[in-house]
Amino acid sequence: MERKDARAGFFGWLRGKRAAARRFRLAAEQGDADALRWYRLAAEQGDADAQFNLGVMYENGRGVTRDDGDALRWYRLAAEQGLAEAQYNLGAMCTRTAKA
Repeated sequence: MERKDARAGFFGWLRGKRAAARRFRLAAEQGDADALRWYRLAAEQGDADAQFNLGVMYENGRGVTRDDGDALRWYRLAAEQGLAEAQYNLGAMCTRTAKA
């Protein structure tokens, strides 16, 4: 019975990730302002992928004024949830800041 529950939980998680990816892709296709709005809504609810995407937007100034502090904050939140891409970007930004 435990294995069946674990599989159901995994596939539910996977469906949620796929749905989020579809929403993010559609938002990005509609432009930076819409993407920013949807990412922020999801990020504020704890979605690590959305937090990472906000970090990218702030780091690169896409749809927002470039802001390393906000980029670091969003990367850190996503990294704390174990998102490898966020951990990498957080480390890279910290290394660049230390060298400057």
